[in-house]
Amino acid sequence: MKLQNYPAMAAYIVNLVMAAVVSFHFLPAATAHGVAVAVVALTSLVVAFMVHPFVLGAATGAFQTFAVALSAYWLHLSDQQTGSVVALFGLIAAVITHTLVVPLVAHRQGATVTELERGQARRAAAR
Repeated sequence: MKLQNYPAMAAYIVNLVMAAVVSFHFLPAATAHGVAVAVVALTSLVVAFMVHPFVLGAATGAFQTFAVALSAYWLHLSDQQTGSVVALFGLIAAVITHTLVVPLVAHRQGATVTELERGQARRAAAR
């Protein structure tokens, strides 16, 4: 599996690490919530520019950022609950991004997600 075929994976791993940082109180609560929202927003923006179509990546990222900000500031959830929201919506965004979009590298080469997965399955079967 090449990381260039799944460019959003690294961003969602960063989100999961952020969820752990928030949940285990490595930062004060107010700082942790602000950093969580900022990290989710930045990684979502990076993902949006790395996938095609841009609109789907941007919409998924905006929804994820809104959910984290809502949980941290309006619902006043605990650090553990906010960390869980980061992880949950990161997972949802990763699934949507993986199944519905094509990485830009593959798109420039004319490939689709289905072709990428079939090629990966053929390589795995050949081993």
